[in-house]
Amino acid sequence: MTPDSTSTPDSARTPGTAPEAAAGAPLMLGPAEVASVGFADAIAALRDAVVDFDPESDRIRTRVPMENGDYVLMPSEVGAHTGIKVLTLTPGNPDRGLPFIQGAVLLSDSTTHTLQAVLDGAALTNLRTPALSFAAVSETLRARFPGGIRLVIVGTGVQGSLHLDAARSVVPVTHVTYGVRTAGRADALREVAAQQGITAAEALIGPALDAAVRDADVIVTATSSDDPLLSAEAVPDHAVVIGMGAHEAHQRELPGALLARSQVIVESRASAEAESGDVGIAIREGHLSWDAVLTLRDVVTADAPDPAPGRPIVNVTTGMSWEDVVVSAAVWRGRGND
Repeated sequence: MTPDSTSTPDSARTPGTAPEAAAGAPLMLGPAEVASVGFADAIAALRDAVVDFDPESDRIRTRVPMENGDYVLMPSEVGAHTGIKVLTLTPGNPDRGLPFIQGAVLLSDSTTHTLQAVLDGAALTNLRTPALSFAAVSETLRARFPGGIRLVIVGTGVQGSLHLDAARSVVPVTHVTYGVRTAGRADALREVAAQQGITAAEALIGPALDAAVRDADVIVTATSSDDPLLSAEAVPDHAVVIGMGAHEAHQRELPGALLARSQVIVESRASAEAESGDVGIAIREGHLSWDAVLTLRDVVTADAPDPAPGRPIVNVTTGMSWEDVVVSAAVWRGRGND
């Protein structure tokens, strides 16, 4: 964003914080300001939004190739706000010590299109993504596991630690096991869990992970795998499974046989059909039909907190533009705006 006459001079800024906007100018919200909202509020904002907004009507994201990577443009409009998340995907950046994904969210008033805030895109994604994972199942978790959960998280990337925090915003976590392909990859995450008073273990993907899954209440898969990570038989009937890593049509983290015996939930049927390999492949294999799939909106607007008592629930997410607008608006309101 090009500096203009409304920019706050560096000398007037409080060290370590994003500058507050002058009257009439948009807020510039950095990672700390975005993260200050918390997962509980972000989950509530997503659930509240779908009461009146149907995600099936969301705008389509656009991927634009550039010489050294891609731009991803994600526009949407929900209620009083409209916005667009603009991301860059730069394959060469990790070797430079820079993030693969960078960007920002522009949040505006939906009537006048007056710019209200510019939010750090990576921080907003790190708030929105785990919140989305738990938005459809938060009430089910509270109903099924009032005393807390034994959690399995497959994957040790940034989403591994974030999903532990998001889970704890919904129900107590008594134990976490990290599924890994290489021994020792979860050491840092186990230390973080221990600092929070949570016992933690590591299990190699295969028989050891399946054993951990058999004792689990909630399983989160947070990888970019092309092949299922666990066996369908290992998942208990009471479990809630969150598949959030496979968001391309050829990727899958979960076996079709698991989806066949579970109640499957998606953000929208359109987004799942276009981007979810877990759901799409299961349907093509004959394990699942679209008629049996519920959406986030179906679950939130239902009378009962548990859509499938006695059966596993599989909540599959891909990420949609409307969610960024809703969570950005929650951050904006959290800064004292109406």
